Amino acid sequence: MTPDTGGDSRRHPTVSVIIPCKDGEATVGAQLRALLRQSAPVAFEILVCDNGSTDGTARVVDDYSVAANGVRLIDASDAVGINHARNVGLSEARGELMLFCDADDVVQPGWLAGHWRAYRGGADVLAGRCIRVGPGGQRFGETGWNDTLNFLPWATGANFGISRAVLEKCGLMDETYRGGGDETEYCWRAQLAGFELAFVPDARIDYRQRDDARSAFRQGLGYGRSHVRLYVAYNPSGMRRPSVAKGVLSTGRAVARTALALMTRSDTLPQRMKELGIKVGRIRESVKSRRLFI
Repeated sequence: MTPDTGGDSRRHPTVSVIIPCKDGEATVGAQLRALLRQSAPVAFEILVCDNGSTDGTARVVDDYSVAANGVRLIDASDAVGINHARNVGLSEARGELMLFCDADDVVQPGWLAGHWRAYRGGADVLAGRCIRVGPGGQRFGETGWNDTLNFLPWATGANFGISRAVLEKCGLMDETYRGGGDETEYCWRAQLAGFELAFVPDARIDYRQRDDARSAFRQGLGYGRSHVRLYVAYNPSGMRRPSVAKGVLSTGRAVARTALALMTRSDTLPQRMKELGIKVGRIRESVKSRRLFI
């Protein structure tokens, strides 16, 4: 189904797909093509929220805006951060269901229809399935929702959705979370407000993994810092801290695995660097906040 612009009141978009994007010239076209090929029983719009791109992102999206109804480029450059871009999209969205995906991933056939069926079945917070894909197209397995922080589960930000009821009750996303924790905080806030998180196995995306060790380490740093921030915010609601002994042991294992990957020039080095970055980020933020979480 071709998405609808909403200019005809009889075909007002029921689903809004929100794509936060910065410097996505090389990848956003593939995502838009995959979305435009979706077959779904509802009209939908696609909002690309540009968070200050300096490349040709706007030109690529404008080309699709002319070729297909319902694709819009939204200026979200007035503040930095993925949640700011998402919030601008939420403020512009006209659908009763808002779905989020990223500019450097690719949704699979049936993605939108899968989320729509779950929503029609009563789900208000939706977590899709992520297929981890390497730079050469190799696949590293798949994930559903995440549940590794001794608290509530959460959706991966590259494949989740919320109903308008959630937006009206919980408000916009917390823009102070940058580089990690952005979707986690919102999923937790929604669940504590009484909404259930639903796993949608039919809503699949190809989730691109970082292949550069340095960028993977920086990504891990952001995740680790956010874990401490989440602990400070949600410990009163029941989030537990891992034991210090386990934290020290897992940090030692991360160092050892990273060193081995470096010495053997293993293809797993980016993933090992990401794991190490998480540990380092937790330590740094623990010192800064004076709340131990390793």
